[in-house]
Amino acid sequence: MESQKNFKWRVTKYNPAFRDENGIYTLTDEWTCPSEIGNTIDGKPFTMTEYQRVERAYIDSVQKFMEESDTDSLTISEIEYYLTEED
Repeated sequence: MESQKNFKWRVTKYNPAFRDENGIYTLTDEWTCPSEIGNTIDGKPFTMTEYQRVERAYIDSVQKFMEESDTDSLTISEIEYYLTEED
């Protein structure tokens, strides 16, 4: 029987240097959801291309973690999903 490995990773686009002592992200001029595509954020247009680039980086990170730890399955917990008024 194969033993279970217990790894825990936090994958986020938010720089931990901008979190306060409670873990709250304090940088406000940054996109947080796909409903902001088309808006200007930090002086630049937020595009679908940029959104997809970041989402792809999440997937690539998880795949690399799994490769490096010789893991072939995982459980995702504490996923955040927020509905917007448009949803």
